[in-house]
Amino acid sequence: MSSFKPLERCANIIMGQSPDSSSYNETNGTSFLQGCSEFGQKTPNSRIFTNRPNKIARKNSILISVRAPVGTTNLADKDYCIGRGLASIYEINNISTNEFLRYTIQHSIPLLLQKAQGSTFEAINSNDLKQLKVYCPDLPTQKRIAKILSTVDGQIEKTEAIIAKYQAIKQGMLHDLFTRGIDLVTGKLRPIPEQSPELYKPSPLGLIPKDWGKYIFDDLINEYFDYRGKTPLKLGLSWGNGDIKALSANNVEMGRINFDKECYLGSDKLYSKWMHKGDCNKGDVIMTMEAPLGNVAQVPDNKKYILSQRTILFKTKSNIVNNDFLFEYLQYNDFQKQLYQNSSGTTALGIQQKRLAKIDIIIPPIDEQKVISDKLKSMTKIISNEMSNLNKLQKMKHGLMSRLLQGK
Repeated sequence: MSSFKPLERCANIIMGQSPDSSSYNETNGTSFLQGCSEFGQKTPNSRIFTNRPNKIARKNSILISVRAPVGTTNLADKDYCIGRGLASIYEINNISTNEFLRYTIQHSIPLLLQKAQGSTFEAINSNDLKQLKVYCPDLPTQKRIAKILSTVDGQIEKTEAIIAKYQAIKQGMLHDLFTRGIDLVTGKLRPIPEQSPELYKPSPLGLIPKDWGKYIFDDLINEYFDYRGKTPLKLGLSWGNGDIKALSANNVEMGRINFDKECYLGSDKLYSKWMHKGDCNKGDVIMTMEAPLGNVAQVPDNKKYILSQRTILFKTKSNIVNNDFLFEYLQYNDFQKQLYQNSSGTTALGIQQKRLAKIDIIIPPIDEQKVISDKLKSMTKIISNEMSNLNKLQKMKHGLMSRLLQGK
């Protein structure tokens, strides 16, 4: 007998139904989820309650979005009332376990996406879920597979926690370094303004060291390499026929370029037509301009790269700003807040180049910039290494799921 079965034979399925809106409140009743907008990294963060729930997703069930974006999942950490944008899936006694169902459903999401339908946005219906073919072996095999995958998940969660810890530490360092700077005589942070007000002056961004300058972003840039909207087809060419990597927003993560993620390859002919402003150079700063907004990385070497979807590269004025300093400054929470304040968009936030150009930025003298960026390099390296470890674990999990959930 095949171990691949329609989901309805392996699990209970409850499609959501919204209660009367007059029952909504913010204090008591059953937590209500209309769709996946309140999904967290693992479990939901609901803010609305209802005292007349219709459809209940029981604790420990799998919550899945049935409307755009189809296939997003979370775990129910308690009972929830679910609306029309969600469905709940949970185990059938002696046939399946919730922990295994979570993995086999995740593995089958691409099949769900193929079924997604709707003229204005993607959606799936009850029958699509019921007939979804999933791997569902005997219970001992399910438990063995779930144990293997949950062990890897545990390592992933630990690594994510380490990254979050170091990122928080780094943000604290960034705040001190970008508000107080470094006294080049002592090699230490300047005293805070309350202790030594004579060392500071007012600026639109608050008090800054007296020898620092206030600029707008455009003052720092000789040239923007911005090829958004360009495609090989528009140039009369196509991807392939070469090995020059195209860097898109998919590859640019906060603090580094992830070459493990898929990227298009281009030919020398495509490169010469596309990168007509010049080459990327080692240390040049790249930023994502939308989806996601504000990820920052540096070009790691002097190889040829094609700047692709949703990215921009800055050719800086070296007499004003050091690339290493700019790379760190653009990750600073205060700058990131300015990015988002100047962004636009509904489904995906983005920023126009002309609005980026006008953002205020504070810059110390070049020699102090180098000292500041040097102090941050070790922490940046630690975070980058942990992110590499995370990618390895995620690839390991993907490989294990591909084998274990295909009955191999």
